[in-house]
Amino acid sequence: MKKAVIEMLILKLLSESDMYGYQITQEFKKRSNQQFTVLEGSMYPILYRLADMGCISFYEQKTGIRKTRVYYHIEKLGSERLEEMKEEFYHAVEVAGFLLESKEGECIGYNVPIDVDINFDPYPILWTLENAPIPIRGHQTVPLLKQIPYC
Repeated sequence: MKKAVIEMLILKLLSESDMYGYQITQEFKKRSNQQFTVLEGSMYPILYRLADMGCISFYEQKTGIRKTRVYYHIEKLGSERLEEMKEEFYHAVEVAGFLLESKEGECIGYNVPIDVDINFDPYPILWTLENAPIPIRGHQTVPLLKQIPYC
């Protein structure tokens, strides 16, 4: 699996609670019903890189007389990085899914936000590309979506 996906999944786990390395690997196995395994030797370089980037920090905690565990903690920068990575991941999955099902001559479109003043309507409607209305409340302007093709 790509290192970026593993990085994103590590940040996801750390966004829930501080964990030590072995605990992270076991949590991946548990949540995936043994279908996703990250070897500790592959994971630690990613943890070190995240720490160097300032996305996570670490601290030591004694768990016995001679045993110390290193716990990893997500920082604000790491939380922001996680959200960026999730958006990129979901977009990549969407594009890959389209490409797998597309036929010659078809092209994917993308959405361009357009701000619209909604002062006249306390409960505006956001129309999606499928024309399904979604109520938006508490905003002075609402981004509407306009489809513009790539090709």
